[in-house]
Amino acid sequence: MERNAHNRVREILSSRTEVRALIRKANQDAVKRSRATLLGKMLERVAPCFRRFGYDPRDMRCICDPVDYVLFDGLTVDRQVREIRFIEVKCGRSRLSAVQRSVREVVDKAKVYNETWEIGDPDIPITKQLPPPSRRALPSGR
Repeated sequence: MERNAHNRVREILSSRTEVRALIRKANQDAVKRSRATLLGKMLERVAPCFRRFGYDPRDMRCICDPVDYVLFDGLTVDRQVREIRFIEVKCGRSRLSAVQRSVREVVDKAKVYNETWEIGDPDIPITKQLPPPSRRALPSGR
């Protein structure tokens, strides 16, 4: 059986038309996969605009990686956020990546926190806290 496989490979490699056909088919498959990937990425971006999506698209913020969107439900109309959701859009046969699954697990375990970082001195205007602009020497006119 191994000998037959080696002989078949030699036949294919010696036949230019068969090699060209294999290359052409591989190129066509690559183009098909590329188009499917690009279409999927485009659909991910427009998904919030679909009527059946169920949320106000203005409440969505696209972050793209590691998930597609963060939803702040109620933000636009009520100016009061009722809930926050991480949303990953998938098309066709695509599945969650390992990182996306880990995000889902962390959210499911309620290990999501809020932090506020305060910088600078609140008693001094921010413009006074910025460093002065650098003064670079201008080139001489030689």
